[in-house]
Amino acid sequence: MQPAYRYHAVVASVYDGDTFRANVDLGFMTWIKNVNFRMFGIDTPELRGVPAAEKEAGYAARDRVLELMPVGAEVLIESTKVGKYGRYLADVYREIDGVEVHVNQTLIDEGHAVPYLV
Repeated sequence: MQPAYRYHAVVASVYDGDTFRANVDLGFMTWIKNVNFRMFGIDTPELRGVPAAEKEAGYAARDRVLELMPVGAEVLIESTKVGKYGRYLADVYREIDGVEVHVNQTLIDEGHAVPYLV
């Protein structure tokens, strides 16, 4: 599936392993602040209302996301559509040490997430 939109953005906050907020560059010196995103095609363990073991895995996933895309980091977001809770679904990329990293796929590859069909 081709992404509908591609945007440069700056990470504003990370909630858990698959949810974050970003300030998005719309071009022509126009930014939209604090946009809520869910990473497309993945699911990570929850942080609330779950047994301690899942919560621990949830914190590990969130911490890994913060390593891959810390607050203030520049990322490329490919938006596909709006999810059922009003968050934009997105593939997230970040250049790390000269290499473009697909954050969604990295979380799956490292065992912090599982594929999730929307």
